[in-house]
Amino acid sequence: MASRSRRGDDEHVGRPRRGFVRRLIRRLVLTGLVFLVVLVGVGYLYVRFAPVPPDRFPVQTSFLFDAKGQRIAAISAGENREVLPIADIPVVLRSAVVAAEDRRFYKHRGLDPLGIARALWQDVRHSGRRQGGSTITQQYVKNVYVGRDATMARKFKEAAIAVKLEQKLSKDEILERYLNTIYFGRGAYGVQAASRAYFGVGVSKLNLPQAAYLAALIRSPERTDALKAPDVAKRRRDSVLTAMVATGTITQSQADAAMASGFVGEGGVRPRNIRGTIYDQPTIGTQWFVEAVRKELVTRYGEQVVQTQGLKVRTSLDIAVQKRAYDAAYRELLPDATDPSAAVVVLDHQARVKALVGGRSWANSKVNLALGTDGGGEGRPAGSTFKTFVLAAMVRNGYSLESAFRGPSSLTIPSEDGGVDWVVRNTNGDSYGTTNMIDATRLSINTIFAQAVTSDGVGPDRVAEAAELAGVRSELVHVPSIALGTSTVSPLEMANAYLTFANHGMRRTPTFVLSVTTADGRSLPVDEPTAVEAFSVEEADTITNVLRGVVSKGTGRAAAVAGSEIAGKTGTTNDYRDAWFVGYTPKECCVTAVWMGFPDAQRTMSNVHGVRVSGGTLPARLFAKVMTVAVPKRTGAFATVKSYPGDLLQGSNRAGSGSSGSSGSSGSVRKRRTTTAAASGSDSVPPVSVGADAVETVVPDDGGSGGSSGSAETVVVPPPVPDVIATAPTVPVPAGDAAVSSVGEGQG
Repeated sequence: MASRSRRGDDEHVGRPRRGFVRRLIRRLVLTGLVFLVVLVGVGYLYVRFAPVPPDRFPVQTSFLFDAKGQRIAAISAGENREVLPIADIPVVLRSAVVAAEDRRFYKHRGLDPLGIARALWQDVRHSGRRQGGSTITQQYVKNVYVGRDATMARKFKEAAIAVKLEQKLSKDEILERYLNTIYFGRGAYGVQAASRAYFGVGVSKLNLPQAAYLAALIRSPERTDALKAPDVAKRRRDSVLTAMVATGTITQSQADAAMASGFVGEGGVRPRNIRGTIYDQPTIGTQWFVEAVRKELVTRYGEQVVQTQGLKVRTSLDIAVQKRAYDAAYRELLPDATDPSAAVVVLDHQARVKALVGGRSWANSKVNLALGTDGGGEGRPAGSTFKTFVLAAMVRNGYSLESAFRGPSSLTIPSEDGGVDWVVRNTNGDSYGTTNMIDATRLSINTIFAQAVTSDGVGPDRVAEAAELAGVRSELVHVPSIALGTSTVSPLEMANAYLTFANHGMRRTPTFVLSVTTADGRSLPVDEPTAVEAFSVEEADTITNVLRGVVSKGTGRAAAVAGSEIAGKTGTTNDYRDAWFVGYTPKECCVTAVWMGFPDAQRTMSNVHGVRVSGGTLPARLFAKVMTVAVPKRTGAFATVKSYPGDLLQGSNRAGSGSSGSSGSSGSVRKRRTTTAAASGSDSVPPVSVGADAVETVVPDDGGSGGSSGSAETVVVPPPVPDVIATAPTVPVPAGDAAVSSVGEGQG
């Protein structure tokens, strides 16, 4: 009885609960039905009585400003829009677009429930790969009337206007409007402009594969550009051809023939012709900077937004520094059209690009020499500016920069150059006594760096790793000549790599854009500067301490700037074909990279206005001219480095014979040693008398046979003199260490 009573009690308790749930469900269903009826009613009234807005083309010019707000360029779609009647648009192109974008275009009335269901099913199947369910009519409404805001109100308005438009216009009228307003990339609006932009002909001359390619561009023009992504372009074009077969507009054999055609050669995609950009500061070479900014914006926001949505872009450019860099390069040092070219990049301590000179004449060449392959050209061999990464590899792997080698005028290392002997020479046959890596950097001694990179403790892989950690992004060849700069790089990445040492080991990514706002005042996301530790503070400051000596008493003395400490490195390649200087200041640092050479050919610069151009001559002088404006105030002093701890490299057991001196002791002996650097305020390198020729600051090689284990060698240190942070010297500047070898590596 007790059990039966409990069940009864439970039943009485359960009935009210189940009744409450049922009532709640009924109310929710009723509320939903009421909402649906209201929604349908509002939609009907809107479609029935609301007028279709007049056609409009929401195109607004975007403007670029320098860091202080001065306008430097305007970017728009220009005149790249041509309107055609539907009768002048070939059937093959119309069929391709309909097959690609809306196969049921001629069957629905503005909205396509089957298309929406198919898109939802594809979204479910592909876990996030979004499929478009919009009809051609909806796309036209979105592009011309309501915009792209991802709100329910916008989508409802889009659907309502699409239905209304279908009641007002014929299918061919809607398709005509759509084909004349849709964006195809390259600033081209409408099929006629797109046909000319990609193939150089009007739409009446398009063939089947060309028409299918234009239809494939609609969903993502930037990603489907055949010259940038040929595999993507082919896949999407072939997908359109398959859709055309499915709709019955072409046969399978026609599709197969079209799929076999390429994008290069006759009938292929033409190179991009940049249009619609107005440069407000063309006389100081801002065009290359503006184009770099444009590419960065297109990558982030898409070309259509950049060219049509009225963006306000504040860039990192400093007009004063840009003007000084361009004028110093092309109006002072290299004024003649037959002179070599120069590229200059200036970064502040946050890796913001303050100036970028990419060439002499934008009208003659759009290639950006400051960006290397990213600028449409090629990188150039870095020469001895890459020796800095040998130092970085040493300190990062526990080796002291007091490691010393003999410096013969030439050196042969067996089987290092692709299985054959590697021959390295110093400038003018100069030879040196036993010299540590600090002095070898100051004087840019090739034969010593060749021994360091082939020692068991360093090696090409570790040098490449150090360069990549610092910020070099170009592909590097892991061979011993990497130490002398045979790998090709750009001034921008060299500036950024040296910035890592200036920033005490913290690597940043260069940026051109500070802020972006839309025409209605909304802020768009930009890349925020971030820092990653590539080297320890001690490692980076050790490198900086050595590079100071290059400017104060070495091959880079012409780069000295009054009132500022400078650290940097010269670089020159074989036969004076490339010349570099890369350097920086302390604290709120500013880094400048300078390259000079002939971009169209590997020609010598042995006589440019009477100067044999090495890194220590015109590039160093150009650096100093730029830095006087880029760093107008005193910058303080570099961090003090009191010692060079680590193991001592004693030479490579792979080193062969050297002329005019030994190649270093045999074997790969390591000794633990801690040495003391110069006191604060003086250079860590052995000082020399002011005005002395840098080549003579180390006692010449004694001409001994060398190479024997146990041979006594000492580091020669001249008598100390007070340290001087000098202005640009009036004494002759050494040309640098022209390394001549079988693989063409760098000079100083």
